[in-house]
Amino acid sequence: MAFSRFRTDLQDSANIWIAETSGANPRMLTHEVGVQQQPAWSPDGRWLAYSGGHGYQTYEIYVVSVDGEAPRQLTKNQAHEFLPAWSPDGQQIAFSSDRSGNYDIWVMNADGSAPRQLTTDPALDTRPTWSPDGHSIAFATNRSGRLELWVMQADGAGQQLLETSDEGACDPAWR
Repeated sequence: MAFSRFRTDLQDSANIWIAETSGANPRMLTHEVGVQQQPAWSPDGRWLAYSGGHGYQTYEIYVVSVDGEAPRQLTKNQAHEFLPAWSPDGQQIAFSSDRSGNYDIWVMNADGSAPRQLTTDPALDTRPTWSPDGHSIAFATNRSGRLELWVMQADGAGQQLLETSDEGACDPAWR
């Protein structure tokens, strides 16, 4: 399993760790000041994508190998980028970003190249998750004034309401 663990030796600092599912053999993969959070496994289990930064407008998307080697920053701008999600084939990463002025869903190649904005609604669009076949992305949005689930094709086309309720709906996960 992968998780974010806060450090007691530094204020407002957390790093990405991995451990066996029993909790045995925990190992810190990142060694950064700031908060490294929201780890997402690559489909082949060799990489973790995560959001890391030191406060608002510093959070970027990074990847690190499970042996802790070769950490790479994939995005670099004055935006808040978070909640990475790997495509099932491991070729792309979807994420939420405010680089367009509000929070939208973006996708980029797994090496950080070719970022593309998928949603353009002025509402909050967040928590992207890929369908198992990689053809669709579900996400949470507050387009109606409350959180609801929407789905779109992997290229951003065909955005449509999937689930709504008076209380709100969020955190989609495919099976």
